[in-house]
Amino acid sequence: MAEQTSLILDPLRVNTLSEFTRLMKRFFEELNIVPEFHRYDQDIAAPMVTYAPPRAGLWFARVQKGQPAVGLAGVRSLANRTCELKRFYVVPEERHKGYGQFLLNQAMGFARQNEYFEILLSVRPELKDALSLYQRNGFTPCACYNEDRRAGIFFSYKFSNEVK
Repeated sequence: MAEQTSLILDPLRVNTLSEFTRLMKRFFEELNIVPEFHRYDQDIAAPMVTYAPPRAGLWFARVQKGQPAVGLAGVRSLANRTCELKRFYVVPEERHKGYGQFLLNQAMGFARQNEYFEILLSVRPELKDALSLYQRNGFTPCACYNEDRRAGIFFSYKFSNEVK
């Protein structure tokens, strides 16, 4: 895997909503998910609310300024000092180039900066590359924390376990 450090990080803004919708549509099609039947449409319907700073955020990764995004990642607050990694996606033709790691670093850095104690995520078992990425970055299995029973696997990263 080539390490990619020259990506451009672009936060969610009103003028990027159509791009958010485009990437989510690709994500749902790839996993054969019907959003309205699985309540996936709640944050998609109002991402500017769900991912509103300062306690949440959503970012696009771009290879060059002005080019379509190759991936995205979001963090939203759950309760107290716990947040959730959401909408983590890299388009299939751009995988294995370090873009997922770039986005995960952004999400984890954001959570750290906002003094979250823990970041949770849910993932489907067939997403082997994502599972591997999370495990390489210190995420460990945890109990189901949401209604997404289709995800199948739930992970946690506790910032208190980091070596200082």
